[in-house]
Amino acid sequence: MTGFGDATLDELLRRSVAAHPDRVALRDGERCWTYTELDAAVTAVADHLLGAGLAPGELVAVDVPRAAGSVLAILGVLRARGAYLPVDPAYPQARRAHLVESSRVRLELAVDASGCAQVRRLRDGEPAQVPPGTAYVIYTSGSTGQPKGVAVTHRNVTSLLGAACGRFGFGPDDVWPSFHSYSFDVSVWEVWACLLHGGSLVVVPDDVARDPYRLAALLERERATVLNQVPTVFGALVKAALRTRPDLSALRYVILAGEAVRMTVLAEWRRHGLAPDARLINMYGITETTVHSTFADVTDLPAGTGGATFVGRALPHLRARLVDADLREVAPGEPGEILLAGAGVAPGYLHRPDLTAARFVTLDGDVWYRSGDLAYATDEGLWYVGRNDDQVKIRGFRIELGEIEAAARALPGVEDCIVVAPVGGSGQRSLVGFYTGPGPDGPDPARALLHQLAATLPAHLVPATMISTTALPRTASGKADRRRMEDVWLGRADATAPTVTAWSHA
Repeated sequence: MTGFGDATLDELLRRSVAAHPDRVALRDGERCWTYTELDAAVTAVADHLLGAGLAPGELVAVDVPRAAGSVLAILGVLRARGAYLPVDPAYPQARRAHLVESSRVRLELAVDASGCAQVRRLRDGEPAQVPPGTAYVIYTSGSTGQPKGVAVTHRNVTSLLGAACGRFGFGPDDVWPSFHSYSFDVSVWEVWACLLHGGSLVVVPDDVARDPYRLAALLERERATVLNQVPTVFGALVKAALRTRPDLSALRYVILAGEAVRMTVLAEWRRHGLAPDARLINMYGITETTVHSTFADVTDLPAGTGGATFVGRALPHLRARLVDADLREVAPGEPGEILLAGAGVAPGYLHRPDLTAARFVTLDGDVWYRSGDLAYATDEGLWYVGRNDDQVKIRGFRIELGEIEAAARALPGVEDCIVVAPVGGSGQRSLVGFYTGPGPDGPDPARALLHQLAATLPAHLVPATMISTTALPRTASGKADRRRMEDVWLGRADATAPTVTAWSHA
């Protein structure tokens, strides 16, 4: 494991600038920045922030469209000794407002393609307090109906990089598509693992990221060598590549993260030789333990591995244990909740000591994060089998079903709501909501309800379908019977429900 000591991310970036001054660091369309030019642009953003009154360690809201300006903004905040809160411009206004209010930020930063920075003061008063050494705060879905901010430190990130990068041999000849939204923590890995090794970061525009055919063309054109993908998106890319047969021979690694991997997709990729020299790597991880927690080379793993996903072993900076509901270690081969401890574990949730105490527990003198994920162990490593609560992952986004339900219950005409995430015939999950009550006024309440949810929730939290029903089933303990509603949606013969109205949005 490579050690970075107490160096900040900006200090490590400066070292990379000194080592690779004339290499291309960042590319967005036709615009390129060498490491020297990137360094100057980042300094200009930092100076602008300091001139606007940024205090050391202060959290700054950053508008993060898929553009080079977002990278400059993030790096500029860190150079100014601040911490950044990424705010996706695609978020509904209500969501953006909640992030700004709950994080208590004073300043909002936006940087355009030319590197011009604009700082807007959101409130007066003292800067918000964040844990010492915080690099960023990323909000994840919350079961109470509101997302929660995870504070992650420089040391958390540098520990990840030191533990993981040596397994790959990244270098200055690597080309990294910057594929993920900067509000999704895989972007942290993409940006820093690339720049700290002198590689070239290529911004993937929104319209290209949504189109697997255009993404395949970009990978060929840029001669991409390291591709990070959510498995669902990778599956779509495989299908597109089988039709267009792009030259992906430059690819050295496809790194999968964010949700369970379908081994049949990997088998199809290998069988058709789409990138014959690329290694397929699966990295399980959680925002609270800093992006990636395990490493598994699944290049040659057979497709017939059952319903579990092989996630390998914990990276060297972390330790994993599997426990039962009473936090006692389970026997080998038995499923248990994944707990993680070590240098990657974040300090906790921003301004939420109650949630921090519940999820970050002390055992044997160490702080362990309770993931809520279930796995079993074999001699080869860990096999992920699912969740132990009502949280799911869809297209890499971690989703608390309770957050969507709470948002629906807050709308006029909705008495109660259950949201499920069944796996359809395609093997992919989708969100389906069932609600009671008359719903919003109008001729099509279910459709109106979806539109209202879209005004308050990010797109990945809006159900594909809403269904009006006269009653919602409950278990004996009074909890929502999601399994029964999944059966209803999937049309199983032994399931019945008094559904009256359904509407799906595109």
